[in-house]
Parts: sequence; C-alpha cells; structure tokens
Amino acid sequence: MRLGGDTMSDAEVRERIAAGNRYDGIVLDEDVNLRIAPSNWPGICGNHSCDPNVWLAAPLDLAARRDIADGEEVVSDYTSYTMVPNWKMDCSCGSDSCRRTVSGDDWRQSDLQARYAGHFAPPIARRIAAMLLGD
Repeated sequence: MRLGGDTMSDAEVRERIAAGNRYDGIVLDEDVNLRIAPSNWPGICGNHSCDPNVWLAAPLDLAARRDIADGEEVVSDYTSYTMVPNWKMDCSCGSDSCRRTVSGDDWRQSDLQARYAGHFAPPIARRIAAMLLGD
C-alpha cells in the first residue's frame, strides 16, 4: 500500500495533537511529516498492534510482514514511523508482545530496533544508527 498526503512540520503536528485533533501520518525526515490524506482513503483506517502484520517496506510503502488471513485486520506498529517525543497512547491490541502504552520514543527500545530493523522510517533509522555508533 502506498501512502500519500501532504506534509506538516513537527510544530504543526504538535499543535494538531494539542488541539485534540486526530493526526494520521508518518515521519519522513527531520521536521517533515506526512499527513495521510484524504481522510476518506481506506488506508487511513489502519490501527496499531504491537505484533503487526504490515510494516514499512519503503518510506511511503506498507507491505505484509507475515501472511494475513481473510478478514484479519491490517495493523502496523506505530513505533516504526512515529517519533513525536510527547505523544503516547494506551494499547490493548491483545498480542503477547503488547506494550500497554505506545509512545513516540518506543523506537529507542533495543528489542523493537532488532524486530523492525530495515523497516523504520528513514529519520528513525538514522537516529538508531547514530545511537549504535555512540553519536
């Protein structure tokens, strides 16, 4: 699935969240975020799971992580494309690996870095690489 929409700065994302507005998007680069649009596009209805069946295959492309059964909800782990530091949400996905709380800092967790290696949004992948190099 290819994602599309328009771009927003980090400040615009924070303002949108602070105002209580929904934000559906992914980080594209430092201070550049994709706001997925249009709001009636079927792909916008995707939800989070701590054991997702899709992940980023390229900066704007979601692909199956494993076989998806007929009627199974298509879900992704927001940690692979979200790095808004103050953002968090409760999770009750029901997977054995459920974190109970998902945040914009989850990409810092070494177990998630290993699980999603090669499938993070580019700026998150760069930050992980810098952390591993000690920069």
